[in-house]
Amino acid sequence: MSRVDLYRKSFDLASSYVSKSPLYCSWQVTYRCNFQCSFCGYWKMRTKREDELSVSEFALGSRKLRRFGPLFISLAGGEPLIRRDLPEIVSAVAACHFPFITTNGWLVTPQRARRLFQSGLMGAVVSLDFADEKKHDENRGKEGAFKRAVAAVEYFVEARIDKLQKVQITAVLLKENVDELEKLIILARKLGAEFSLQPYAHIKTNGYDDAGITDHTITQDVSDHLLKLKRKHPYFKSSQEYLRRYDDFFGEGIDGCQAGRLFFNIDHQGDIAKCVEDMRNPVGNVRTIGIDQLQKALLRKQRENRCKACWYGCRGEVECCYTWNGVKNTLARIISGTGGGNGTEL
Repeated sequence: MSRVDLYRKSFDLASSYVSKSPLYCSWQVTYRCNFQCSFCGYWKMRTKREDELSVSEFALGSRKLRRFGPLFISLAGGEPLIRRDLPEIVSAVAACHFPFITTNGWLVTPQRARRLFQSGLMGAVVSLDFADEKKHDENRGKEGAFKRAVAAVEYFVEARIDKLQKVQITAVLLKENVDELEKLIILARKLGAEFSLQPYAHIKTNGYDDAGITDHTITQDVSDHLLKLKRKHPYFKSSQEYLRRYDDFFGEGIDGCQAGRLFFNIDHQGDIAKCVEDMRNPVGNVRTIGIDQLQKALLRKQRENRCKACWYGCRGEVECCYTWNGVKNTLARIISGTGGGNGTEL
């Protein structure tokens, strides 16, 4: 992508921000996964390759979504690098939007990292929940997960072809890793990456509560601790307003979810829902639905929404852009082309 295209899309994104059009889309390229994480049930879905969208269908959907304006699009899963054609998917999305990927790092090689950035990837996010190798491996259900994740960060950092392309370590905040966060931030800095955070939510078990999924719910106040870490470490990129509300989420939850208005989800088959955890209730399919019909359906879902079950980055970071503190820096970051280290932190 040329710098002219980048700044043109950034200007269009700023216009979308002002008009409160959608800014963010989670798009699962696959729900297949090579890990068995203790806080997620997606890997138990047993989906098949033949059920997933083709590259041409990603291109069609990407062009259609351009009517909303450029979006931050998180290409995730499952494990997205299971798709050997992920660089082609990234290229199809980058033609109109800002693509990011979130990966456990296991399948990253130097060659794949460079090819993804050459295809127009704006950011690579590698999941790492513990600075302790054994703890991370146990949490992710895969021996060697820690070493592979660290290597993936190194590969992505080395593979960048533009300074605006971001590499980030992200952690899921669990009751078991609260005391590990500063070590993770320091590790990210050592590797030349940034760090972001999002809280564990029980809803992520996806209905598999009886299938060996562990409850990691935080039962202590953490916002002050997180804000102190952010003030101390510039490479901790989660926004201040987002972190400030963690205690609210772990308490009674946070009202006013804007799923369907400011962000939405597309699954591996192209079904569109107001959010990643509402995929059983799609409003249409990206291959067939008209954009005006889609917008009306998503807005209706948002008006009906009373859910308080998550404070994921795809919700909280986007919604915090519209608080007083968020407004002060969001437009400047978008226009500069540097917004969204994890696809959500604007």
